[in-house]
Amino acid sequence: MDAYLASVERVRGLGPRVLLPGHGPPLVDPDGALREVVEHRLWREERVLAAWRSGIRRPAEMLPAVYDDAPREVWPLAERQVIAHLRRLAAAGTIDAAEIG
Repeated sequence: MDAYLASVERVRGLGPRVLLPGHGPPLVDPDGALREVVEHRLWREERVLAAWRSGIRRPAEMLPAVYDDAPREVWPLAERQVIAHLRRLAAAGTIDAAEIG
């Protein structure tokens, strides 16, 4: 997750005028779009941390609380995001990596 967030910030630092995503229309406010990406990831991470603090340790069990706004069909991919956030939180010393289920 750290590498992903750093890459988004690196692209922001380049000051692009337009971004051409892999799907969807061109993004004519790249800085705003990239800022939203980072804010969304950090918002999701706060939800992961809240689930952790409530006593949930298994990523799959966090999904109803962390991804309640997403269809269940995407939960297998969402679980990978939860794991990435847990690893980031553990690397920062916010949570104990040994407890990750």
